[in-house]
Amino acid sequence: MSLKNQKKPLLCFDDKGIYCEPAGVYLDPWKPVDKAIITHGHADHSRWGHKKYITHHTNIPIIKHRLGEIEVSGKEYGETFIIF
Repeated sequence: MSLKNQKKPLLCFDDKGIYCEPAGVYLDPWKPVDKAIITHGHADHSRWGHKKYITHHTNIPIIKHRLGEIEVSGKEYGETFIIF
């Protein structure tokens, strides 16, 4: 198989965290990024400094309590949405 036919991995690691290039979003990034999907509100996952946070709707009060006024959208498990 030639390198031209190989697909890129869906997720890759870089200096900011786990990156999903097709969506342009990081999963639980450890450094500030433009768009972050936060899996839950613990301090090792929801960190300050991202421009936009995406998380489960029940996590919003926890994350806002920890991080203050941030731009965050809440989603339901299994919900389909577009990341802008």
